[in-house]
Amino acid sequence: MASDRRIVRIDGRDRRPWALKTRELILKAAVEEIAERGFDRARLVDIAKRADVTVGSIYTWYRDKADLFTAALDLAVEEQRSQNESALASLPNRDDGHWLWKIAVMVPRGTSDQSPSAAQRLLIEATYAAWQNEESRATILPRLQSLLLQYQAVVLEAQRDGQIAAEFDAELIAFMLMALPIGLSALDLAGLSRPDAHHWLAVYQAFGLALEKGI
Repeated sequence: MASDRRIVRIDGRDRRPWALKTRELILKAAVEEIAERGFDRARLVDIAKRADVTVGSIYTWYRDKADLFTAALDLAVEEQRSQNESALASLPNRDDGHWLWKIAVMVPRGTSDQSPSAAQRLLIEATYAAWQNEESRATILPRLQSLLLQYQAVVLEAQRDGQIAAEFDAELIAFMLMALPIGLSALDLAGLSRPDAHHWLAVYQAFGLALEKGI
């Protein structure tokens, strides 16, 4: 009997190509549900409802909610990484080539956003899950590290261009720059008023100048 060429091998199992659309719907629904309600309160039945599939359909792809959360985090992180790369590539050539513009476009929300983005909410959930669950930490940390490396690449480039003094630790600066929007989002979700985004300009300019001058 000839093999069915419409079958594809995914995650060690035979799948119909059109089933990938179902997985995509499930993942996007999971990102939205977990971002909105948090991992602990998110329910598979609600994720299934968002995706317009059955809970059984979720189990054909994922072992449990934790497995789905990891996949949703992968999707959110990869989308953020891709968005960062596109934003960096689209920046106009500036005479000063200032690295702070690159950091600014990597923040996963704009000045007009009224609340933290789904990506920022997922990152908050990820840091919490890694803190609370050692088993989850092993799968979550590489995802967070991939985003940190993007920030670090910008800092290292700025050091090569002489815009950040060489004596500063690039990983530490990248750590601070990545932590800032995540931390602000956490405070935002806790109910504290978000500072006007335009007020950050002077702060970032002063920070950049301090790093350029060195100790």
